[in-house]
This record gives sequence, C-alpha cells and structure tokens, in this order.
Amino acid sequence: MKSQIQIRRYQPEDISKVYEAVHESVDEISPWMDWCRADYSREDAKTWVESRETAWNAKTEFSFLIANQHGKILGACG
Repeated sequence: MKSQIQIRRYQPEDISKVYEAVHESVDEISPWMDWCRADYSREDAKTWVESRETAWNAKTEFSFLIANQHGKILGACG
C-alpha cells in the first residue's frame, strides 16, 4: 500500500492535532523554534490555526500542513 501525503491549508478542526503534534515533538523542535515549548497550550494552537486564514487573506503568509493519509500531522511549511 502506498503512503499518501497531503499538503493543505490549515482548518479549524486541526487545532487539537496541532496541539498534539507540538507536544509530541517539543524536544526535537524547541532548540530551533522559540514558540515550541513544554507549556504550549491548546489556546496557543487555536490562536495559530485561526491566524492562518487571516494571514492568507491578507496575502502576508501562506502556511500549509503536511499530513499522512490518516490525518496525522507530519509537519508544516509556508
């Protein structure tokens, strides 16, 4: 079976998945990303996900999630 990778825009239902992905990867990411910390909250994830639509519409940032065929977040790019 082939793996399928999806690159797509953030959606409101991604808030919990973003929160979980950050906590799963905090040890690996935090040395390079100041925002990635042990106390990263669901509210932080909510703020981030909701800000992506505003940034897109303002044409200031174009952020994408990278997910597998089961919807697990593998990363992000922009």
